[in-house]
Amino acid sequence: MKKTQQGFTLIELMIVVAIIGILAAVALPAYQDYVAKSKITSVVATASSGKSAMFERYSDIGEMPDVSGAASNAIDEAGSSTEGFYDTMTGLSYQSAVAYARAANDSGIANAKGTFTVTLAGINANVNGQSLEFSYQDDGGELKFDCAVAAGSTILDKYLPAQCQ
Repeated sequence: MKKTQQGFTLIELMIVVAIIGILAAVALPAYQDYVAKSKITSVVATASSGKSAMFERYSDIGEMPDVSGAASNAIDEAGSSTEGFYDTMTGLSYQSAVAYARAANDSGIANAKGTFTVTLAGINANVNGQSLEFSYQDDGGELKFDCAVAAGSTILDKYLPAQCQ
């Protein structure tokens, strides 16, 4: 009687394990970068969704809303179009701090620019602690939204959506 071979040899199994190890070593960092970019994109999408509230408020009071807690025309003023948006921005999942400020726009018009600065957290060691700025401003009668890496922060382009690069 002839004996037939059954199963895999140890060498064949070791080759398969090595191939899986190489694939995992390449795929895992790429996946982590993808997850970080998707989390940052969700922050940008939330900030972008507030354009209409910010611009409606700008049209109503003739300037960007004042900082939180201001006596009047504050960004979190009860019943205002920006109250819910402010609550959404300060309650973001991937942030450790959110600050709002208003200033002159790029043309020098006082109180025509509102900016949220979001410090990222819970995303990835490469971006945690870094900040993004979302600005809403009157640009010569055209209201525009802008996203940028905050001064002093360094976030690689591979983590940012195209809108913020």
